[in-house]
Amino acid sequence: MSNCQIKSFGVPTTCRRYIALSLAAIAYCTVALVPSASLADSLRYMDESGNIHFVDRLSDIPTRYRGQVSDTKPTPVSQEEYRQQLSEWKRKKAAEEREVKRQQRERDRQEKAKKRELEKADKKKQKEQARLAKSSKTTKTEKSEKIAASTGASSSSAQSEPVASSESSANRK
Repeated sequence: MSNCQIKSFGVPTTCRRYIALSLAAIAYCTVALVPSASLADSLRYMDESGNIHFVDRLSDIPTRYRGQVSDTKPTPVSQEEYRQQLSEWKRKKAAEEREVKRQQRERDRQEKAKKRELEKADKKKQKEQARLAKSSKTTKTEKSEKIAASTGASSSSAQSEPVASSESSANRK
């Protein structure tokens, strides 16, 4: 005891440090190694990336994953089981993506068909309008020709009368 100084409670300073560190290590190991009570009531789910999540309340789980919730304690899964689950999830995801793409192609096909129908109807309407315009121009031209012909005939008969009258006046002389 000659090398240790006695400070308080009759325990040397270096020994107090050792005791304090030992107690801290024991407390840390106790907290770290003893399962918490909240872990016993935890829920788990797997997201689309294959990550497994643990939560305490159902409200913490996104609605799209609530169907796959297990309320048991997390059980260790072997790597092989995990790979199988992951590959199954990937197959389902790929099938969903294919279905979404198929539906998108179908919508695109329907939109194109509808667009073609509208274009055909528009072209038909334009042709009909052009035909009617041409028909009305022809009708107007025919009417104006008839009017011109009838006015021209009356003016030519009017012109022929004076000629006749001038001929008759020449005959009189």
